[in-house]
Amino acid sequence: MDARKRPRRSAGMGYFTILLIILIIIAAAGVFVSKRFAPSKTRADLMEYYNLTAYERLGRDAAGSDELAIVINDTILDEENTEKFRAVRSGDDVYVEISIIQSNIDERFYLDSNEGLVIFTNAVGSVIAPVDSSVYTEEGQEHDAGYVIARQINGSIYLNMKFVDEHSAASYQVLEDPARVYIRMGAGTAEYATVSSNTKMRLSSSKKSSIVADISKGERLKVLSIDDGWYKAINEQGFLGYVPESALGEITTQELTSDYSEPEYTHILEDGNISMAWHGIYYYDSNQYIADYTYNMKGINILAPTWFLFADPYGDILSYASPDYVNYAHENGWKVWAVLEDMDAESSSEILPYTSRRQTAIGQIINECLAYGIDGINVDIELITASEGRDFIQFIRELSVACRRNQLVLSVDDYTPYSYNAYRHTAEQSRICDYVAIMAYDDYVGGNVAGPNSGLPFLEEVLGVCQDVVDMDRLIIGLPFYSRLWYQHSDGTVGRDTSDMNNIEEVTLNHGLTYNWLADVGYDYAEYEEEDTTVRIWYENVNSLEAKLNLLSKYNIAGVSYWRLGQETSNVWDVLSQYYQ
Repeated sequence: MDARKRPRRSAGMGYFTILLIILIIIAAAGVFVSKRFAPSKTRADLMEYYNLTAYERLGRDAAGSDELAIVINDTILDEENTEKFRAVRSGDDVYVEISIIQSNIDERFYLDSNEGLVIFTNAVGSVIAPVDSSVYTEEGQEHDAGYVIARQINGSIYLNMKFVDEHSAASYQVLEDPARVYIRMGAGTAEYATVSSNTKMRLSSSKKSSIVADISKGERLKVLSIDDGWYKAINEQGFLGYVPESALGEITTQELTSDYSEPEYTHILEDGNISMAWHGIYYYDSNQYIADYTYNMKGINILAPTWFLFADPYGDILSYASPDYVNYAHENGWKVWAVLEDMDAESSSEILPYTSRRQTAIGQIINECLAYGIDGINVDIELITASEGRDFIQFIRELSVACRRNQLVLSVDDYTPYSYNAYRHTAEQSRICDYVAIMAYDDYVGGNVAGPNSGLPFLEEVLGVCQDVVDMDRLIIGLPFYSRLWYQHSDGTVGRDTSDMNNIEEVTLNHGLTYNWLADVGYDYAEYEEEDTTVRIWYENVNSLEAKLNLLSKYNIAGVSYWRLGQETSNVWDVLSQYYQ
């Protein structure tokens, strides 16, 4: 029987199969690598990115045809910025809710919701516009803007961006796809770069991130920050995102400019250092005792009598101003800054939120000053709440214009400008007023702990806080002419009484006290026992004042004021006159 040979495989076919498998593996790897490392081609949902879609968790609808996203400088507003984070379009006009304007563009845009007015006040005057009207008043003259300046929309007041553009350093443009208003401020500096090659702007600093916009070679971007080879930037159309560092040319710093001409806030300043004494006048006849209070006074060049009070809810002023007092002061070389006080919280809350009432008060104050030759006004409104802060600073703005026109010095008394009382707008006061007086006393009164009234560490803290808020060369530091008696009871509670220098001297004699000088706080200290109570005294006297004045002399401030005339001992005048002639 014949044996048949089994056919042999070709060696070439085996090699071909292996090669094919290798090629398939390489191709698959290429696809994998391509997918893993290639830039994403996915386009971002710009409606969502610009907060124009519905927010189900917040119960908000998607933007209507009349709503636009808001981009301010380098921020896309969203619900975390404000509930009114969309602009509203009406024909060619775009309206933005007023709180957004105040917080992001210029806080001088003010809303009087009681009288239905929108007001913008600068260094020289006010523009007053009723809501839902094109008519406004400036310098007592009515004008027609040609557009509705402010509208009430869904219970809120929205400002026309034409009005904002005209009265601030902001400019804006309306853009589509998606609909948005891009608002830019012309102040300060910013970094810019020109795009060196076509690239993509992405949502985050990764090439796998979705595309926000196509960026062409030659485009100019505002550079905001750098993140691991990526620049966060915004272009001229308000597209905000990340571009690769390799696509940008040299970064340069440029001044931001605006065609808005800002009136200058001029200031009326005294020659040399200020040394002012607040003088408590609580009824008209007490003016006649001015000679008794000042017969041996030295080192003071300004008297600040408490002459003006709010008399009723309509802005009328109760005045204790005395021409004889003014004449006596001037004859002795002292200027007079009349003090406006709020004796209770209701007086301010009833007047400041109403434009007509503010104007009544300001008009009467100015008339009194001009009639009696008063040199300036010192505002001592202390009892406002956070909700009244905008009304308070608007009153100061309007009063500052009136003072500037009539060559009256304007100063405002303030607490130390900590963050918790930012509603007093101390930085804005410094901008628009001639002087800001910080009351650097009443330390330790907010708790159950005894301590010095105005110790050196506290005074240094006050100065440090003020440096970032107030122009130091127009800063007046208020110091006390009084001390406190602190009562440490056996049950752990603490009480206190306010006592002037003469009364402390009497206590010292009655109890045979010996004081120890505490150099760290700048006070003479003593204590004594009274039944189940320890009485502690940080004595405000000539020694403590000299320590504070020595510290203040190292700072370039405008001067010092003292609360109040009549509480001092006679030996303080020699010390005061050494520092402020």
